[in-house]
Amino acid sequence: MIHIDFQRYYGDIFRLCRQIVNSGEAFDFVIGIARGGLPPSFFVSKALKVPIALMISKRYPDETEGKKAVLQKPLFSKYLASLSKIEGQGVLVDDLVDGGETLIYAIEYLQKEYPGIALKTAVLYKKAHAKVPPDFYVAELPAEWVMFFYDEEAFWNKV
Repeated sequence: MIHIDFQRYYGDIFRLCRQIVNSGEAFDFVIGIARGGLPPSFFVSKALKVPIALMISKRYPDETEGKKAVLQKPLFSKYLASLSKIEGQGVLVDDLVDGGETLIYAIEYLQKEYPGIALKTAVLYKKAHAKVPPDFYVAELPAEWVMFFYDEEAFWNKV
């Protein structure tokens, strides 16, 4: 299991922002995939000085109910918050691309709902076996389970 602590996580968010800004590409909007993509998409939006929209993807059952995490086709919310018009080129942001299914479905969904938009993808971490390589990423991780600091009970016990 790979542990991503607070310092690494936020340091990697800034590295991702720098990479996107330094690409020289012009972007009109950022879309964050909730929940994992919320923090990085917020910072990418601020770094690019463009508006942000959020989409919800439900992919895993709620493990607090004792259900085993099973990969399912992502379900996306019908409406994107925060943007009245989505056009031009955007960055679709998530925390991790593992198999790539969520990014594939998100891209398909967005291109169907908003024909003519151009999308680049950005994640903090990618796995080598991802079916869709992101345009921007900070690190490639081995094929192990990734445990973010905010998923660890010990982190929340400090609150």
